[in-house]
Amino acid sequence: MSHKGLLAVLLSVILVAPAFGETHVIAGAGTSTQVVQLFFTHFAQLPQAQGQEFIVPDISVKHGGGVKSTESNLFGRTGRPLSSEERQQGKEEILLAKAPIAFCVGSATGIQTLSVKQLEKVFTGQAANWKEVGGKDAQIVVVGRERTESVLSELLQELSFFERVTFNIVFDNDNQVIEFMKSPAGQYAITFGARSALDAAELKTIDMTGEVQPGVRLGLVYDKKNSDQPLIKAAVGYAHSEGWRKQLAAAGLQPVKAP
Repeated sequence: MSHKGLLAVLLSVILVAPAFGETHVIAGAGTSTQVVQLFFTHFAQLPQAQGQEFIVPDISVKHGGGVKSTESNLFGRTGRPLSSEERQQGKEEILLAKAPIAFCVGSATGIQTLSVKQLEKVFTGQAANWKEVGGKDAQIVVVGRERTESVLSELLQELSFFERVTFNIVFDNDNQVIEFMKSPAGQYAITFGARSALDAAELKTIDMTGEVQPGVRLGLVYDKKNSDQPLIKAAVGYAHSEGWRKQLAAAGLQPVKAP
């Protein structure tokens, strides 16, 4: 091979291969933190990802921040499927898992289980006292998030009564919710979130009886202009692999069914 031919081959490898030792920060929704950390823990072991460092910060910049982060980072993390507006901005997604949504209550409510009908009464204000649904004689405090928050967005689709929800308190992020639920002010409160996040925070989750078991679809977002990037292609492939499905099953998560 001539020197020119060898140089052309080397240049082509450099242009298509990710730089060795490159660091990738995957910022975004707090809801998907654990799922994305799990994904990149195993993805980093693949030959296609050798030499790459993947950092998934615990701190949340929300779903929208994850989408915006792809202006400077290869991946962002999402808390719900992309909207049509986000797709029009040239964004694509890799759905990784459907994580169970759980409801949690304060330590003094006396509640272990609620039916879907009881949840409806609590969240729509039809029940104002915990004793009305089998708990202690204390006023119910309903804690929520802004309407665009990822878990609430999914609940609005899966449980129609959430269109009529009445929140006593609305917080801006997961950390604020967790701190409130652990405080004395939260001992008679109820809220919702991804079960993995609530369990990690050691909050008291309750069993929900009935056929409806809501979940939130979590994943990664990237800019369409990077679709041919080797790491993007490798991540798409791993997200659809049997190896990833086994990791999801071990973590108590479900793969996202194709629409």
